[in-house]
Amino acid sequence: MPCRLKANRLTAGHEFEITGDVSTLYLCERYYGTLRYLQWEVLQGRYLRCLLLEYAATLGLVDLVLAPPQQPEPDYDYMWGADDVCCLSRYDGLLYLRLTALGAFCLGLTGDYQDVAARRPTPLALHKGGRLVFSLPPAEAELLLIEAHAAQHGADGWRLCREKMLTLLENGGSLAPLRAFMAERDPQPFLPDDVERLLDECEANARAVTPAGRVLLLHCRDAATAAAIAAHPQTAGLCQAAGDHRLLVEPEREAAFRQALHRAGFGMAAT
Repeated sequence: MPCRLKANRLTAGHEFEITGDVSTLYLCERYYGTLRYLQWEVLQGRYLRCLLLEYAATLGLVDLVLAPPQQPEPDYDYMWGADDVCCLSRYDGLLYLRLTALGAFCLGLTGDYQDVAARRPTPLALHKGGRLVFSLPPAEAELLLIEAHAAQHGADGWRLCREKMLTLLENGGSLAPLRAFMAERDPQPFLPDDVERLLDECEANARAVTPAGRVLLLHCRDAATAAAIAAHPQTAGLCQAAGDHRLLVEPEREAAFRQALHRAGFGMAAT
């Protein structure tokens, strides 16, 4: 049941302070508009509303009812300087709250928690070309998995994305959760052939290239010079041909290569 947001119910004997010197806070004018004698709801209540809206609600701990901040019966109309104020904060419209199952679990009120949406998989139709079409809007947890493997395609569908899946696999991920996700939601006994082939290719090719370290790319004046340096006894063991007029040298061997290059009768511009 939703609970009306009232200070006396929410605090239940648990007090807290926003500042140790309330006299530094005021409306319009420091002396007449001082908040020294304000009611609990004006300062602590606003802070509590901010905490609920900005943190507890975004974490899924509570459900909230939010109205425009202009209150029909404001709780600050007795304050000096508040005559022309429509609200004290943008959180003034927070009226009701309800503890969610996750919130109850985090507060120790229940022994376990399971996402209700995760127990009701959204039906899915898997088409050729890696198109994923949901018959109903997918849950947030489902969207997180889909967005890691697919790109949105049209208003109500997604398409498996080779680039996203390769990135996931490159960083140590697995396509097993995706396979299980599709198998649970699509009644087809097997994945379409092109989808299965796409997944297999991504898994096989994700580590096709392995970084071997940085190298120094050298541009020679022509192909003949590059070939001569790559084959010369002084420099052959310190460089590698890389195209018509390019050579590759490991950075840590640059000094030795430059000396050998001199012995071979060639020079290299400063890097």
